[in-house]
Amino acid sequence: MVRGGLERNAEVSSRNETPIFVAGRDFVGGPARIDRTVVLYDPRGATGAALRNLGVPFRAASDLAGLDPESDLLVIGAEAWDETLADSAEALRAFVDEGGRAIVLRQSADRFDPSWLPTAVRLQTEELDHPLVYPGGRPFRNALAVNPERLDHPVFDGIDRDRLYLWSDYTGWDEGRPGFPAVYPVTSGFVLTDRDHLAHTAVLANYDHGLEGVALVEMFSGEGSVILSGFDLVNRSGIDPVADRLLANLIRYQGTNEPHFVHPLVTEKIVWGEYGSERGLVTGIYNGLLLNTVPEIPEGLRDKYPLRIDDEGFHFAGAAGGWNTRPAIQYVPRGRRPFGPYEFTLGGAVRLPDGAGAVGEGRVWLRLPEDRSRMVTTVWNPADVPLEIEIEVNGTRQPARIAAGATVEVETPLPRASRSLALVYRGDRRLVLLATDFQ
Repeated sequence: MVRGGLERNAEVSSRNETPIFVAGRDFVGGPARIDRTVVLYDPRGATGAALRNLGVPFRAASDLAGLDPESDLLVIGAEAWDETLADSAEALRAFVDEGGRAIVLRQSADRFDPSWLPTAVRLQTEELDHPLVYPGGRPFRNALAVNPERLDHPVFDGIDRDRLYLWSDYTGWDEGRPGFPAVYPVTSGFVLTDRDHLAHTAVLANYDHGLEGVALVEMFSGEGSVILSGFDLVNRSGIDPVADRLLANLIRYQGTNEPHFVHPLVTEKIVWGEYGSERGLVTGIYNGLLLNTVPEIPEGLRDKYPLRIDDEGFHFAGAAGGWNTRPAIQYVPRGRRPFGPYEFTLGGAVRLPDGAGAVGEGRVWLRLPEDRSRMVTTVWNPADVPLEIEIEVNGTRQPARIAAGATVEVETPLPRASRSLALVYRGDRRLVLLATDFQ
């Protein structure tokens, strides 16, 4: 067993498993089968050095000629985007559509052209470190405290949430030098610019307010997929075991011929607002399902701070402002509300677009086991008037009327022909989704 440094195991199994090892006592890589040939486009050479440190065999390529979608894994190295790749955009798109798998490591916003990707994205440019009270350009391009959306996903094997908070500085920075230490795990984050593309996109890691910033995503198109990463991995090769482990996991995951699934498999009841229960279904602002919070008001303060609900469905103890001066009153999550589309102010407050009506919408995509035939959604109407909700399953809509103050279970039959579901909850923004059970 490797306890430190970078070593390669001399034993290779009869299944042509490729040993990939990473540095560090806590993270020890083992033999991992890679079915595909790793083809690396990396004019700078830094990504190639990182893969050699991990023991990953690869074929260096000066162009994309001869790529085989059935047997190759294309890795576009960090900061590798250039005119050669720009001229090969159509070939890149065709490679993925025909079954190819690709990994695009962090790129510069001023050079990278994302138009060939299956999902519309925009690389962010503004810095997290700034002197402004209300900076523009959020989400920032760099981030700490990165959120893994699917903790059980193979790319996070051996990496828990705490390991994605801050990483070690590799620049030797000290207080006598300008700037800041390089401690942010993400340095080239991006946003999704078309929310409809969530239908074929797996958001794996995100950050910033409303989790609008995206750090890692897998985009599906045709028979193949592309992983786009904003993590600063290559610069930490041989230094930071977490970064090494993540890079190794990406190669392992994309390098096999095992099937990949764009949406999570749901086998148990979803309790909306409980992160673990949601299993990565709600990826921040993009789904439109806003976390609903309610104030816990101590009995002695209820007369002074009566509960009220505004027209947009926000629950307050007394007035909307001043919550941070009343520590005895805590706001706790209870369900989610169909609220989208929405955006943020410069200070991070939720804001509806101009002209938005009373009806909001939230969407999720998921997979189910074969034995589920009906869906039961628990909906709470905290308002003092009846409200309407519409639940859509794969394009089939079912309306329901929820009486004032009532909590109702809405039963919806599921299509037998498909175990992949596109769910849309559409209704007054005051309505609260409490749970969804598949039976």
